Amino acid sequence: MLERMTEDRRKRVTLQDKIYTRLLQEILSGELEPGSRLLVAHLAARFGTSQAPVREALRRLTEEGLADTTPYSGTVLKEPTWAEIEDLYLLREQLEAFAVRRMFEQRSVKLQSIKAALRDLQRAVRAGDPVWVIDADLEFHRSVCEAAGSALTLEMWNTIVKRQRGTRLTNERRQRDDFSTVVETHQELLDALETGDPNVAEQAFRDHLSKARRRVEEIRLASAREDSTASRENAGL
Repeated sequence: MLERMTEDRRKRVTLQDKIYTRLLQEILSGELEPGSRLLVAHLAARFGTSQAPVREALRRLTEEGLADTTPYSGTVLKEPTWAEIEDLYLLREQLEAFAVRRMFEQRSVKLQSIKAALRDLQRAVRAGDPVWVIDADLEFHRSVCEAAGSALTLEMWNTIVKRQRGTRLTNERRQRDDFSTVVETHQELLDALETGDPNVAEQAFRDHLSKARRRVEEIRLASAREDSTASRENAGL
């Protein structure tokens, strides 16, 4: 009896993970946009499961700040304010600067995974796939955090990036940017790491992320201007 209960629970956990992973992929790719309502019954039918693993998957999304869940209203994907988005970029800048410092405190600085991530980024750019480019870009930075040897740093970085990627601004950046210089800028980061100087490397990462934050703000302002123009045109002004 106990073995059967344990097996049932294991199946539920596996289903929960699959549903969570699929929904997360759809959020990060832009298929599911902020404001989308996630209905338990609809998702259970879609995935061919009971409602229990769906509820658990939605609970995880809510705990990670990607959605809001309220009684009787269900779960809605969250759209952070600009202040929250800016905070996420600033936090990530501090975290990656810390990770770079920690890298140089290790007995040997291991750059193999970072170099592999850069090669994948090169392939993504050649393929002209913006979703792949963003994934490969983030894998480069994730590899840096992993090389720091701090599980907590990597966990915090993952949380920040999930919340960054689930925003409309990130999706708009994917559509607007041509990514023509993305390989060059990440090669510069690798070059900074290869100098062996933690000060040079840390500053390179700070400058890189600060520039990314400013680019997202430019997109936000451009999008707001376009929305304003469209509203005036629709109103016949």
